[in-house]
Amino acid sequence: MDFTAAPTPILSGSPAELNFFVNEKPRGDPIDASLLQVEHEKRMHVIGVRSDLNEFFHIHPNPTSTPGVFTVRGAFSKPGVYKIWSETKKDGVIHAIGHQEFSVLGEGAVSEKIVSFGRSVISGEYQVSLELDEPVIKGREYDLSFDIHARAGKEVGFEDYLGAKMHVVVISDDLREFIHTHPEEEDVHEARGFVSDAYAHGGAPDENTGAADETVDFHVTFPRAGLYRVFAQFRPQGANLPPDEALFAGFWVRVDEKAPQQVSEWWGLFLGSLIAIALLSILVKKFIAVKPISAPKAGA
Repeated sequence: MDFTAAPTPILSGSPAELNFFVNEKPRGDPIDASLLQVEHEKRMHVIGVRSDLNEFFHIHPNPTSTPGVFTVRGAFSKPGVYKIWSETKKDGVIHAIGHQEFSVLGEGAVSEKIVSFGRSVISGEYQVSLELDEPVIKGREYDLSFDIHARAGKEVGFEDYLGAKMHVVVISDDLREFIHTHPEEEDVHEARGFVSDAYAHGGAPDENTGAADETVDFHVTFPRAGLYRVFAQFRPQGANLPPDEALFAGFWVRVDEKAPQQVSEWWGLFLGSLIAIALLSILVKKFIAVKPISAPKAGA
């Protein structure tokens, strides 16, 4: 798939057009939109971020009269360097393509990167929590569990967003690793070696309402050490959002190369025994000293 943007240069706050040419390599023959399968209600998903991972969007280009060409129009609110990924499905296979980074010009900061590892964030009028066992080590599977409450603490359910309770996107800090996945599915979106699967369930009763605490859970294996940002997209019940729109919450995750070294229980007992023996030896020498025998006096 080929990607172009117009006009050049792109200016923040001004209309821009993103064009995607779906074609068969190596000859570049166009693939008609009718040959692409609908996946989560759309024939194409496009996800983009600014390089600081603060700006995030999920949009859906539409087919044009030109075979193989999809287009979406909009405006970038902030300047900076952006990267996008496009996803299509053909013959049962999802193709996720990372495209060349491009710049958006304009006034204002081009990067405002702030890394925080808080596990509860505010999105609109809602509080979103992420539960994750840490530290996170590369190559191991972890559960990511999301829960939503109103700011007052009341449990909030999920409306379907594009055929799923939640969409989750995970992108590495260097923009090399990407995954877009959904709950309650067996097939997995996979790109650049990043593998994940997910499901949803009800949890423990909510103390405020007595209702089951509805969570959405994902199993994720992070392939490399480094920083990642997890973007959770959702539609809270009763939020009255426009169709195809959703809120999102972002969470930073640090992935370590290997687990911190820990002294085994056996070695801990062994070292403890050595320390106890050394202390006992010092006490014996100090308090149980042997009194020397005096030599007999002359003429005795």
